[in-house]
Amino acid sequence: MPDYTPDPQVVPYLLYEDAGGAMDWLIGVFGFTERLRDGAEGVVRHGELLLDNGGVIMLGSPGAGFRGPAKLGEVTQLQCITITDLDGHRARAMAAGAEAMPCRKA
Repeated sequence: MPDYTPDPQVVPYLLYEDAGGAMDWLIGVFGFTERLRDGAEGVVRHGELLLDNGGVIMLGSPGAGFRGPAKLGEVTQLQCITITDLDGHRARAMAAGAEAMPCRKA
């Protein structure tokens, strides 16, 4: 029987216009491991990624009519992620094309 570690009780599910592209980027930049990629005709409808520390995220492309934050011009979600090397994490993201968002005062 293969080793099985249950998922955390709360798992973020992130929606992207191109979930497959998002998965590839997260794997390449931050070292996620792909657990599942499901879809047809090159479109990932559902995907799952793992981190070495037991973290899990799920991703999906909801299909026609979905508008992500870039098209809406608004932030539509936030994620809280604990990391040990903030400067290295930020540098890898920026080198891979991420854009830093300025902090806004409430």
